[in-house]
Amino acid sequence: MAQEHTGDSTEMHWTPLDVTEISDVSNEIRTAQRVVSANMRRITIDDMNEAKHIVTIVGNIVQLIHTMVMSCSMYNADSALEYAAMAIVTDEIQCALWAFHQGLLDHRLRLLDLRRKYTRDRERTGVTLSGVESGFMLAMYIASYETMILSTCDTIKAASQWHHHMSMMADCINNAASHDAAADLENTNLDDPSDVDGSEPITTEIEERGGLNPINEAASLSDSSLCDSPASIEHICEIVSNPKSPIDV
Repeated sequence: MAQEHTGDSTEMHWTPLDVTEISDVSNEIRTAQRVVSANMRRITIDDMNEAKHIVTIVGNIVQLIHTMVMSCSMYNADSALEYAAMAIVTDEIQCALWAFHQGLLDHRLRLLDLRRKYTRDRERTGVTLSGVESGFMLAMYIASYETMILSTCDTIKAASQWHHHMSMMADCINNAASHDAAADLENTNLDDPSDVDGSEPITTEIEERGGLNPINEAASLSDSSLCDSPASIEHICEIVSNPKSPIDV
């Protein structure tokens, strides 16, 4: 579990302690978000040294979050059930990272608003120009932390999409493996006119001449008529492994 503690100067720190289970990552990210918010609310442009120290703490927490997420086995699954579970877990981590990013964005905008306020009231408050410019510098540091969180979020998003795809593909493979081909063949023979009383299959005049009737010919040229059920597991794998564009679907 991660550790949340308070220092002598009421500053809060967050340290992940052996967080290797991916199911615990989202809760730890939310804990880190509370720590970051508690620190960022204490920033004032009056004390730039303290503000720089707080922003450094936030940067260290963001780096620890990135390391924690990347060290977890986000692709470890062997069955359809595990793929589905991992898809849910990675979705939850993605939501936690997005909320963390939104928190950083809110604090950065607050810092910029505070800088504008002090810029307008500089003569009355006595804040020097260097302090105001340092506030802008700190806002840019926070923007770089947002970029790191978003890159981590993109990594988790890719893992989530992978698990969703693999879960559906595993279900298709299991259904194909359990499909009773013999029963389908028997049902097909019952409907075959050639098997009834030894009669010959009924053919039309066009088919006897080796051609197709207009209906069959139109169906053979239509993309929407290609609805044959998969014949084997290899066919299923080929279908689900080739994503189609919205036009082909």
